[in-house]
Amino acid sequence: MIEINKGREEKVITDLFMKIHGKAVAISKIPRDFDTGEELFSSEIHTIYYIGVNKGLNLTELSNFMGISKAAASKFVNKMHKRGYILKESNPVNKKEIVLVLSEKGIKAFDSHEIYHLNIYNKIKNLLDKYNEKEIETIIRFLLDVDEFFLRERKDE
Repeated sequence: MIEINKGREEKVITDLFMKIHGKAVAISKIPRDFDTGEELFSSEIHTIYYIGVNKGLNLTELSNFMGISKAAASKFVNKMHKRGYILKESNPVNKKEIVLVLSEKGIKAFDSHEIYHLNIYNKIKNLLDKYNEKEIETIIRFLLDVDEFFLRERKDE
């Protein structure tokens, strides 16, 4: 059990949050094989993820979903296209527009990534099993507040 000095709860919470964040960042930097025989970095598998979830999107839409510049999205797409994960096809409605779809290899990585996330969700669910409904609601409310806090901090920069 953590000893919390009354009046210093914010320091304990902030320190724990930053410690967790650091661990999450470190884990996300580790490349993983998503059943293709090749290791993919987080940015690469998430490029595949956004294309898999939003079938037939164009480069501008992908950059918006990923929250990155169109140039950065183009770099990821070209790299993943060369590696055989992404196909570039003409939009059936507008032949001038290129849309992005997953290749067979990309679908395999996408499906494996979904299973990876399901495993994480199950582990979090097991952690939550020791809390009652009211405590879980408080945790969710707090995390939503923290998320809103960071959105405001980002705007202030």
